Amino acid sequence: MTEKIAEALFVATATDTGWFQFLNTDSRVHRACAEFIDAGAKPTQIYDSLYHNFSHARLKLMAAIFDSLELHLHGTYAAMHVSLQDFERTGAEYNDTENLINECHRIATVKASALFIELEDGRIRCSLRSRGTTEVNVIAARFGGGGHKMAAGMYLEGPMENAKQLILGEMTKELC
Repeated sequence: MTEKIAEALFVATATDTGWFQFLNTDSRVHRACAEFIDAGAKPTQIYDSLYHNFSHARLKLMAAIFDSLELHLHGTYAAMHVSLQDFERTGAEYNDTENLINECHRIATVKASALFIELEDGRIRCSLRSRGTTEVNVIAARFGGGGHKMAAGMYLEGPMENAKQLILGEMTKELC
């Protein structure tokens, strides 16, 4: 295995397991990553390259997303959103939203979350995450989306407030 292949496999494994934090991360995953490291993958450099190279626009977008944070259902459900105006004001792009849905899971009470992103065609891209028993793929499937138990997504019709209310209703069914 070359260093380049080892690095690619390490990146794929680390990102797919949320940097080894998801429940599906077992000793087999860690042993495989040890082999990738032995073949030349450098975890610290990889992490820095992926997560410590944000643009100023992305950081401004993060601030806007954090400012939109709403907690519902006694803090078990967190919702955040990004409007077209947020993109314009910050200079950020759609790909700058990558992984930002995970940030609200730093709140101890949050079991499920949604990030709503307004698209130019008027639709709302909704990403769902779970940190427990809520199977967000079931919710996404109700709206034509997909994913797996702990990470899923779909497109909803706008406006933003309607999309947020739809998912709040579904989360209420699941979390209460």
